[in-house]
Amino acid sequence: MNIYQIISTILLSLFYIIYFINILIKKIKKINFYSLGFKKEFKKTRTIEILLIIFCILTFTTQIYSIIINENTYIIIFPDWVRICAFIIMALGILMLLLSIITMKDNFRIGINEKEEVKLINYGIYSFSRNPYYLGFYLFYIGLMIVFPNVFNIIIPFIAILMMSKEIKQEEGFLFEKLNDTYIEYKNKVNRYITLFKKENKTK
Repeated sequence: MNIYQIISTILLSLFYIIYFINILIKKIKKINFYSLGFKKEFKKTRTIEILLIIFCILTFTTQIYSIIINENTYIIIFPDWVRICAFIIMALGILMLLLSIITMKDNFRIGINEKEEVKLINYGIYSFSRNPYYLGFYLFYIGLMIVFPNVFNIIIPFIAILMMSKEIKQEEGFLFEKLNDTYIEYKNKVNRYITLFKKENKTK
């Protein structure tokens, strides 16, 4: 294995260890936090969530495959400094994932569950991003695309990102229905992905 494969394997392992430890902790605490793909009133929402699950699984498989195969399959081989920057992007993705989980604590939810009580978390990392958890996935996927730019590792994660963006819109619509003005106020202050500068309050 070369240095790129070794570093990517370490980062990939760390990313998914955090992901699965979070799932395990919630299961131990008997917290019903996962609702993706569950039966819903609206077919469109359920379809998006099922596609999201499928392409996230395919992305994980593609990422492992991309680390193993050689550079002959790459569409382009980026300079070393670009690939190093990609590792930094991946590390930021891991940090975003971790911070979002830590900040949410037991309020952490994936997907839409109409029966669950909704609590708005607007502090910590959520004061800079409304969706730091998904942003963590975006950054990690994009970073790994740059390090291993084969056709599968570009197309499949890109579709996964597209499905996540659609899921975000579904979740935000649900939060608006549940929280109304409280969510509008939060939405006006914090951007969907990243807020670099403080936003002025907007009227409804």
